[in-house]
Amino acid sequence: MLGWSVYVILYNYDFSNYSEKIRLLLGYKGVSWKSVEVPSYGHKPGFTHLTGGYRRAPVLQIGADVYCDTRLIAEVLESLFPNPTIYPGACIARTKAQCETIIYWAENSLMRPLALYVTGLYANKFPLAFHLDRAKLHGKVPPSLERVRQSAKTYFPQVKAQLHWIEGLLSGGQNYILSDSLSLADLAVYQCPWFIEKIVGDLSLLNDMPKLLQWTARISKIGWGNSSSTTSEAALDLARVSSPEDLISSPSYEMSEEIKPGEMVEVSPFGEDSSTYGWLEYADESRLIVRNRASDLGNVFIHFPRLGYRIRARQVTDIR
Repeated sequence: MLGWSVYVILYNYDFSNYSEKIRLLLGYKGVSWKSVEVPSYGHKPGFTHLTGGYRRAPVLQIGADVYCDTRLIAEVLESLFPNPTIYPGACIARTKAQCETIIYWAENSLMRPLALYVTGLYANKFPLAFHLDRAKLHGKVPPSLERVRQSAKTYFPQVKAQLHWIEGLLSGGQNYILSDSLSLADLAVYQCPWFIEKIVGDLSLLNDMPKLLQWTARISKIGWGNSSSTTSEAALDLARVSSPEDLISSPSYEMSEEIKPGEMVEVSPFGEDSSTYGWLEYADESRLIVRNRASDLGNVFIHFPRLGYRIRARQVTDIR
């Protein structure tokens, strides 16, 4: 166990809803952390050098270990800093399953149309290059600004109906979604009203949802805790002089993809153009670990959750 002396670095950007989820989690757990600001779109040289090509924020760095995806980042932070827990209740497994179910809905069925609605409504707040970048990331045809604006009309009914579901989740008299104690489900669902307020400037869309407004105000008071800025260069230097965590081998685990440790691989989120290339170091039912191929960084391990990611064998000549 590394304990409270862990040097935690979060790569994030201002209006990233997924970054806000982790910033609040760090604040809730009272963790001191360093912030590296990454561009919201376009070229991200220091960031992608560390991640082997992966472009999504946030990413958590602890020494020479790099953790991608908020599902895995939350798991790592809960393991290192277990108090206060994000899985309250007598049965942790049950609470975690409830959280994962709600998170999957909020981040897949709600957040995506909500982002399209809000960015469509305020299309002029974002440069065209931002919209083109997001289309490329999701494998979509480059949109015109008019088509981006049309998204607001298309997705508004999908968003409004699901926001009322959150109001329903909070209608049992409890302070938080599952109980009177905060859970990871709260931080995940909070991304939605937070993003609305961040881009729109107010929460008038929620005026007919009083419980949701009260809960949103309650979550916002958590804050980010003790954070300070650092540079991408300083974070890369830390990776160079650090060693990754010791791996406990799982010799009985056989990958359905028929890939073995030591092979060159590509790991990417399903449905997104955001790939990491490197050598597979470890795999089990819940995690993939890839060694960064950049020789100037030494041994940097990049961690991914199994859920939501695909892995494919690659040759060095396949790397873009």
